[in-house]
Amino acid sequence: MEDDEALQACENTLNDLLNEAKKDNGAVYCSRDATLPDNTQHTAVSAALLYQQGEQIHQVRHPAGRVTAPDAELFAISSAITLATQQDNCKRIYIFTDSIASAKWAVDPSVHSGQGHSLAVCRTLTAWLGKDPDCRVFFIQVPSKLEWSIHKEAKKTIVCQIM
Repeated sequence: MEDDEALQACENTLNDLLNEAKKDNGAVYCSRDATLPDNTQHTAVSAALLYQQGEQIHQVRHPAGRVTAPDAELFAISSAITLATQQDNCKRIYIFTDSIASAKWAVDPSVHSGQGHSLAVCRTLTAWLGKDPDCRVFFIQVPSKLEWSIHKEAKKTIVCQIM
């Protein structure tokens, strides 16, 4: 029962953040996900969906290769940030993710698996943040078991790619 109440509270908070982002003309919000296949003959898939003012503006799916789950997640975050910074009038980026550890790695240029994606994110954000002191990036954790709106859409995108 407590777990259900905690999930409901989390969903309410996520919905409030999403509604705030939808109303913000300068916000791009992203849902992203990655998955590893059960079969080692297949490659991992990363996906990112970008939205602005309630409308989906971009969708991307990439094969991530034979990588670990955190590396596939990191690739999805990198794709989302790169695309978001390219949108006109983007001053705030909201990344909704079920992998907060990969979000932390995304902005850590130190030596680690997937460092190339982290360096790309750091380079992209450095240039984007340097253009305007009002620019902000927010990483918001979404519990996987919640199966929350736009995060669920990113999962569906991946399932369609695998099938």
